[in-house]
Amino acid sequence: MDYPIIKIPDRLIQVRSSIIPVPPEPPKPIEPKKKSPTRLIIIIPIIIIFFIVIANLTSNNQGLFIPLTNGSTSDGREYSFGLRGWHILLALSPFVFFLLFRKRGFKLEEKYRADCLKYEKKLIGYKKEVAKHLKIINEINKAENLKAHREKLSQDFFYASTEPDLLRREVNKGKYEDLFFKYLSKYFGTKIYNNLQLGYFENPYVPDFSYCDHDRKIYIDIEIDEPYVLTTGEPIHYIGKDDNRDAYFSENGWTVIRFAEKQIANYPLKCCKQIESLIQHLYNNVSLEITIEKKPQWTKSQAEEFYFSKIRNKY
Repeated sequence: MDYPIIKIPDRLIQVRSSIIPVPPEPPKPIEPKKKSPTRLIIIIPIIIIFFIVIANLTSNNQGLFIPLTNGSTSDGREYSFGLRGWHILLALSPFVFFLLFRKRGFKLEEKYRADCLKYEKKLIGYKKEVAKHLKIINEINKAENLKAHREKLSQDFFYASTEPDLLRREVNKGKYEDLFFKYLSKYFGTKIYNNLQLGYFENPYVPDFSYCDHDRKIYIDIEIDEPYVLTTGEPIHYIGKDDNRDAYFSENGWTVIRFAEKQIANYPLKCCKQIESLIQHLYNNVSLEITIEKKPQWTKSQAEEFYFSKIRNKY
């Protein structure tokens, strides 16, 4: 990551790319499907036949008998051919099945035609609703409406930002803080502070400088990052070191901008102009440009090397 490091709250980025919620599309009517007579029409005759056969087997061929022809054999025994009741019922079963099938088929056909008429009427209404829906969406998505929507969400975001408190403890100042405070005060006037803190815990975070627009509730944490402590050589502000701190500011609606100490030492006015570019981005959502020469952020081991080479004394 290169300096200047600029961390804009994720929530602000989201609302500035959000779209206006649109009403759901009207539900399309379901086209009716033509149905055939149900399986029940086939199953019923099978069940009937099954019970007829069972009833015959349990009655030992006793019951209704319709003789068709009589006679006797050569040895004098009489015989008779005819139909049993269950024969007749079996013979009639296919006709019963056919009648049920036809009747059910006619009813399904009538219902299908009626459903088709209803569907056509619903389809006409659906097409009208779709046209209205598209007109609403086109109106919603007009550039001026989308801009107003995002501005309103951005304003709501800023108004929910946490206001800082006055500093209530002593903190060490960096080598170039007094110098840069003069530039910042001259450039941004009374909106620059160097005596504020943020956080409701034992040691609240203390920005090097704070840009505070209390009317619009836009707050920027402005930091000067040194690679090590001058007196002890302790590595500071190396990659990942300040992530939790920056995240806390972002969660409270603050934007963070970090400069390398060398940038402040060599180009204090250009650093002010970079902050102005950030301010315009926050206020008006204009494109954010990096207007100052970039400097790479250091690792912990690089910060230790910088201390041994006394790099902070060379700019």
